[in-house]
Amino acid sequence: MTNKSLATVQILDLLGNPIPKVQYEVKNSKTDQHVVRGSTNSKGCLYEIQRDKGTVLDIYQKPFRWRYEKSSDFHNGERPYAGYGYKS
Repeated sequence: MTNKSLATVQILDLLGNPIPKVQYEVKNSKTDQHVVRGSTNSKGCLYEIQRDKGTVLDIYQKPFRWRYEKSSDFHNGERPYAGYGYKS
C-alpha cells in the first residue's frame, strides 16, 4: 500500500472553461517549499503532482498581474475544492 497520491489540478473560468497559459506556482503549505512552477496546458491543467497523502499545497497564479497571488489550498489525497479537477 502506498502513502502517495497523484493530483492533477485544472484552472477553470466562471463558466467552467479551462484557462490555458496561466502561470502558476505550487508550494508546500507547511514548509513553504517550492513544489512546481509553470504554465497551464491547453486543458488548463497544472503539471501532475505526487506527494504524501494529506499534504496541503498552496497554489499561486498570476494570470493578469506581475506577481503571484494565492488562489487556493489543495489537500493532496482528499476531495478537491470547487473549480479544481482531481485525479488520483
